[in-house]
Amino acid sequence: MVNKLVSYSVVSISANLTFPSRDKPYGTKSQLLDRLHILVTMIALQLPYNYNYPTITLRLPLFHADWDFFALISVSHQLLVSKTLVWLKYMAKQSRKLEDSSVESAPITEELETSKPCSKNIYKLDICHHTAPDLTGIHQPQLAHSYETYPEFAVALKTGRDVVASRCPIQTSTFLSRVKNLIVIAESSEVSLGDIPVYDVYSSTQKPYRKSRRSPQLEYLGNKTHSLKKRESDAIVIDQDSLGWKLDAHKNIPGMRLLYEKFPNAECRPPLSWIKHCFHWSTTAFDRYHDCWGGDIRLALCLRDAGVLLQGQSGFHSDPPNTKFSFKDRDPCERPITFHHLLPHQVQLLYEADKKMHGDVTYSDVVDRFSRLKSNITSQHDRPGHDYKTLTISLAECQAQCENDKLCQSWSHSNGSCKLKDSMPDMTEVKDEKTFTNSYPLHYTCANR
Repeated sequence: MVNKLVSYSVVSISANLTFPSRDKPYGTKSQLLDRLHILVTMIALQLPYNYNYPTITLRLPLFHADWDFFALISVSHQLLVSKTLVWLKYMAKQSRKLEDSSVESAPITEELETSKPCSKNIYKLDICHHTAPDLTGIHQPQLAHSYETYPEFAVALKTGRDVVASRCPIQTSTFLSRVKNLIVIAESSEVSLGDIPVYDVYSSTQKPYRKSRRSPQLEYLGNKTHSLKKRESDAIVIDQDSLGWKLDAHKNIPGMRLLYEKFPNAECRPPLSWIKHCFHWSTTAFDRYHDCWGGDIRLALCLRDAGVLLQGQSGFHSDPPNTKFSFKDRDPCERPITFHHLLPHQVQLLYEADKKMHGDVTYSDVVDRFSRLKSNITSQHDRPGHDYKTLTISLAECQAQCENDKLCQSWSHSNGSCKLKDSMPDMTEVKDEKTFTNSYPLHYTCANR
């Protein structure tokens, strides 16, 4: 892959963004969004309280084969104070080919200048300052989602030093911005996340246990850091050789204890009876559960021994709501509770869906939010897989068939062959100019709304 590096500084804050060049378009829109969102969130978290510029608008052009991708980000000082500070608006301009193929690969650096006007140079990063920017059409976070939204909850965000910078900022700037009683737990004291306190729940709690069960592999991992890997299906897969993953199982129980100690008056936190049982453990008790690879499993066994039996419930998912996630057997009016392995831009989309609703967010709301980038007919692209019907009809008839069939969520058409799909697989680029694809998520709606 050939990468371009765009560097910029805002006052004293520096950050980097890498993305594929035009002639090597291996990056996807979601990958670009992911990198961009992490970068902007980290900048926003570091802006000082007395930041002088009320609003900064950044325009970043990102190249991808036959279209150019613009992301417009606005960071407001007012929203920074309220801890709900980042929002994203993006748009894809289709079928616009870049005429100049000689894109420079050298780094481009631009400094913030208050007098500099916004330009439209599609090969450079433009940073411009507005005193009264035009925010028409930009979805702004509501200040009503403040720290006092859920004062009765106590929440511990479990992380590790390998992933705190890439995974946590989007959590604390969206859903967790509403939680007053919030701590972050990790396996190292070398972890920081803005102004939120981070506690090492591994070192002191596990010291006697680690001494009796010293592992060469664990010591080796202690000197390494690993990054998250990305699945092709728009999801995060954990690097199981990473330090954070290997030590993850040891954080749940001490983290629950710390949560109780920090917020004893919160209504939604671990009951004292659980804490007393789970933390009067000896080394023998640790040995009893050390074969359990998951910290949640260890905690569940601990609660079981305390006589607390948890019942399963639908709505908990081990995957994100991406193109591989099946909605066809789910009632669109049902309420999802959690998703797993989400990329930062996916967390942002769920956050926007949640703020949009006055009641519970349903599966149909999730589909609506996640399918917005896939709602236009696109040439020279296909969506392989998930075919449930193949017809020999025209392009217009193929679109009409999908619109009239409630099972159809997307379709592809190539040389007279129409394939109707019960899901929305990822788009892949093809050379055939007579291949088209589109999605039709409007069929997946909740009739009770």
